[in-house]
Amino acid sequence: MAESEIRLARSTECIELAELSRVAIEYDLRWRWKPSKIVSLIRSKEHSVIVARNKNTELQGFAAMEFKSTYAHLVLLATKTQFRRQKIASKLLEWLEQSATIAGMDYVSLEVRRGNQAAVRFYERQGFTVEQVKSGYYEGREDAYKMRHDLIDRSMAEQRP
Repeated sequence: MAESEIRLARSTECIELAELSRVAIEYDLRWRWKPSKIVSLIRSKEHSVIVARNKNTELQGFAAMEFKSTYAHLVLLATKTQFRRQKIASKLLEWLEQSATIAGMDYVSLEVRRGNQAAVRFYERQGFTVEQVKSGYYEGREDAYKMRHDLIDRSMAEQRP
């Protein structure tokens, strides 16, 4: 397992994060998460963007989560190819889910490419379940699974004022 330091992302890292998003998440799609959009996430009070770097300060992966009123939405999660299967994505997700729990969120949601079975299986191992299929979610060409991971029991969440 790779050694990682996880910390909040800095605006100066936006180009590196956008490039990783482009190759690891947005492959075969129009590039949407450009540096300007990543830096706006980093600066946003409604988002947390975190990075994992090794002791040589090499970027291993990053993640971004939006905090809504009662739930959090995982916007982006990517690891560099050479660092996959080393628990980096799990550590990033755990960091963000702990933040969401502390913030009082009921659950975490996300969308993932239906055809990306490795990612779907990863999220299922992390406790996510498929809620629905979103047809043509990616540029009208590819379906997405909308997935959810409850942070508290749903019956408890429904009782909240």
